[in-house]
Amino acid sequence: MAANDKERSKVIIFDPNAKTENIPRPNHPDYKVPSELAAEKWSGVRHNPLTLDLECWIEGEIVFFSTAVQRALIKDDFKIKYVEFFGMFPNFDKEGNII
Repeated sequence: MAANDKERSKVIIFDPNAKTENIPRPNHPDYKVPSELAAEKWSGVRHNPLTLDLECWIEGEIVFFSTAVQRALIKDDFKIKYVEFFGMFPNFDKEGNII
């Protein structure tokens, strides 16, 4: 056994009985599961921290979303969907990007 192996054996990788701080979950839509948002009839735009989706919610339902892959392929994917859903006319900058 090498010297490093002896030192590594002292490291606790996971201890289910370890004392931890009692940190409450933030009361913010980004930290709630979809069923909680639906029950609250929540409306707004949320960043899903698990899937990295951007979601648009109205009255507790997701009306459209944009995945991280979609946003990587199309820079303004969420903005385009937002403008289309709400029937707006987009403003473009000199390079043709939605502002």
